[in-house]
Amino acid sequence: MSYVYFHLNYTATILVEQWSTTGTWDLFGSCLAVFVLAILYEGLKVFREVMLRSALINVRYNTSGISKNKDTVLVETKGLARTHFCSCSHFLQTFLHIIQTAIGYCLMLVVMTFNLWLTLSIVFGAGAGYFVFGWRKSIVVDINESLR
Repeated sequence: MSYVYFHLNYTATILVEQWSTTGTWDLFGSCLAVFVLAILYEGLKVFREVMLRSALINVRYNTSGISKNKDTVLVETKGLARTHFCSCSHFLQTFLHIIQTAIGYCLMLVVMTFNLWLTLSIVFGAGAGYFVFGWRKSIVVDINESLR
């Protein structure tokens, strides 16, 4: 019977066979790389939220009679504005969602190496990323409130 547990070995194969660590410095460089990747992952999450919030505010302004741009607003139903399906912002959000999902799965696979150093690098990278970018999430904007 085989048990799965975290280990402190300096050897690990990360994501692909060519990315393997054979020494302490290789492991240190890999930990640094996944640390930065975790920071970027948190930054991407916040960036997508800020973009979505900005788009909602712009839609709110556009539906209030200031301008009706067909690329931005299709219809307003019960106070909720719907953006156009083929808008540039929707394509960008979709692309960024794909990138975010891919990075998230890659980070998950790195954790599944069960190397404690790599896992701690991801955990602390996510914490550092939230510290750097997460303050923007704490800004609450009520789109129902008039911003004029």
